[in-house]
Amino acid sequence: KTAYEIYQCDWSSDVCSSDLWGRRPRRVFPDKKTNWFVHYSLDARSDMGGLTGDIVHPTAPPRSVLDRFCRLLDLVSAAALALMALMVFGNVVLRYAFNSGIAVSEELSRWLFVWMTFLGAVVALKENGHLGTDMLVSRLGHTGKRVCLGLSQLLMLGCTLMLLKGAWAQVQINLEVEAPVTGWPMAVVYAAGIAFAVPVSLMLLHQLWRTVTDRVREDELVMVQESEDLAALQHAEGKQA
Repeated sequence: KTAYEIYQCDWSSDVCSSDLWGRRPRRVFPDKKTNWFVHYSLDARSDMGGLTGDIVHPTAPPRSVLDRFCRLLDLVSAAALALMALMVFGNVVLRYAFNSGIAVSEELSRWLFVWMTFLGAVVALKENGHLGTDMLVSRLGHTGKRVCLGLSQLLMLGCTLMLLKGAWAQVQINLEVEAPVTGWPMAVVYAAGIAFAVPVSLMLLHQLWRTVTDRVREDELVMVQESEDLAALQHAEGKQA
């Protein structure tokens, strides 16, 4: 088999034993259900006069740049949540136990919450975790789902570009406006919109290209979840696969 035939999971013809004699080549092909790469090893044994195959443990494919970027956003969001909880809890303890407090805790907590929300939205888009309804789309055929997916991606791209334009304008306006407690420029708050809009615009452009060229899988044609519980369950199943 050629590498292309094996990658396409085309097993219409047998593997030539003369090409495998005395060697242990490894064949790699993507599992369409889990998107994991399964390694198969074929061993030629002269005493048996045939081929035996053994399945090696499945290994995950190498992470893409987008996967690593979203992993970084997960870590930043987790750190922001931990710091926000620490400052709020510490401020409550200091207020009731020592009649004092951290002056900047309330302001920084609000800023961290804004940034955490926008960064989490980027990861949710990558994992198709945003809430929505598929009552109509789920009843359409493949072509109908592609059309609806392309239209929704165009609308989201337009809204994201509008958000990027507005956030950039607000950053420029508030560069000289200081926060009342920390004294930091208020542009830091509005910069969260830019941090959200730039990667999301690139992701939507890539997704739109895949939709137009019909490179999306059937399970990717619906990019919303009916409930948060269902989204969390599917995300957990994807990690365990």
